[in-house]
Amino acid sequence: MDSITDFLRRRAAAADSSSRAGIDPSFSATTRRIITREEAVAFAKAALHLRSEKLRPWESISIRHSVLRIVRITNNTHVVSAEMDRFHLKFYASIGSGIALDVDTSVRDLPTLQTVFRNIEERATPPLRSEDITEDMDAPWHVSEGPHTYLPVALWHPATYDALVAPSQHVTGPLVERMRTSGFRCAGTIAMIARAHLYFHPLGKLAWGEDTDSEVTATVHALDGKASGWNGQAARNWSLIPPERVVEEAIDMARRNQNRVRVEPGRYTAILGPAAVGALFAESCQQFNFDSAMPWKYQVPVHGKKTKIGERVADARLTMWSDPTDPNYGDYPFFDDLESGLPSGKATWVDKGVLTALAYDPGRAMQEGKTPIKTPPSLQISGGNTTIAEMIANCERGIYVHRIGGTQIVDWDSGMILGNTRNGCFFVKNGKIVSPVIDFRIYESPFQMINQILALGKPERIAFGFGRTRYQSLGNSAEVWPTPPIVVPPMMVQDFNFSALCDAI
Repeated sequence: MDSITDFLRRRAAAADSSSRAGIDPSFSATTRRIITREEAVAFAKAALHLRSEKLRPWESISIRHSVLRIVRITNNTHVVSAEMDRFHLKFYASIGSGIALDVDTSVRDLPTLQTVFRNIEERATPPLRSEDITEDMDAPWHVSEGPHTYLPVALWHPATYDALVAPSQHVTGPLVERMRTSGFRCAGTIAMIARAHLYFHPLGKLAWGEDTDSEVTATVHALDGKASGWNGQAARNWSLIPPERVVEEAIDMARRNQNRVRVEPGRYTAILGPAAVGALFAESCQQFNFDSAMPWKYQVPVHGKKTKIGERVADARLTMWSDPTDPNYGDYPFFDDLESGLPSGKATWVDKGVLTALAYDPGRAMQEGKTPIKTPPSLQISGGNTTIAEMIANCERGIYVHRIGGTQIVDWDSGMILGNTRNGCFFVKNGKIVSPVIDFRIYESPFQMINQILALGKPERIAFGFGRTRYQSLGNSAEVWPTPPIVVPPMMVQDFNFSALCDAI
């Protein structure tokens, strides 16, 4: 135990000193700042030995470690960089008369962790008698602590980790230079993260995952404050993101968005860019869960059916799926939270327009006789070969929407979403863009929209930035960023509901 403690102390000291002196981007895997699988398992085993008889039996431990860097650029040249190193150890236990504990601590060394345990025990109430202790031995968390087989994933990309630990000016320099010479007022965000996650139980359960992710977004405003543009890209592999092009396309959108005119709200043919489509579906992923899947259920059972599984619910060109093994768009292949560490696999939610699956947590899966599968954190939607330019050329009268922001689900039965167009909205007539227009409020359900499709483009992963709903402030965004991959195509749909004007930049 002493050797493990000394080892972890040395790692923490090395991380602190490297943070002060600047990180060498040539760090090897043996000196990486994120905890490795072997280190996490060793720490979990050592922590288990610290438990006391006063703590009612607890065995399962969760360890999370992440290093996050967020760089903000404002007023073209002002750069602020924040780096956060988070380590969390979590377990469930009870003390005395069955008082439930959910212990979450950032303690990294064993002597301090032992002090945490002793402080818990001091608050213990008189213990329960053995005859008063009752437990539901059929609950899934009692029968699932043995070994499991997990899908192999490869979500760690060295290029992202190298960029994360490199001096920030190595990645911000090109963006700042392009913003400085743009003639617009520019802001941008660069974010990179490396994470590791362990669920461990001595009976054999060992769920391990490590991943990287990165994102670049840019917002551009005209100097007179009457036009704006936005662009963003996200990728687990930093080498796939061209930061300068992100800024250049945002600048181009701001140029095109000047001299906006008023167009009356109503239902139009809508050409939705990938960022607009992604905003609608990101808020709807949780509705693939059986317990909240109102758009996929009958409110009153029809001929004994609870769900619409096996029925056509979308355009036949659409397939929606989640695949943890995809190195660019996957996610950890196990459950989180209460069902910590239980396996979860691939799922095809909609196959050529037909609803084929819903997500079931382990407890619900036992009741329904289904295979457990977690609510999709990541989602991919199939597309087509139609470009946005071709969609515009084939539109007699409609609206092109570059991005939708401020989305929130306002009706769970139908999946209706309220939001507003942002940073580029244009009136289309006779196959051409006529003019930029004042933004709209939108009130639409993606579950209705997927039955009104006219054309589909090539899917791509969406960058969400740090805006309202998913990220409400820098502090909160640091907790929830990044959004798991949402991969969607641009869509041309009919009768899209632009419900009201929203005169904002």
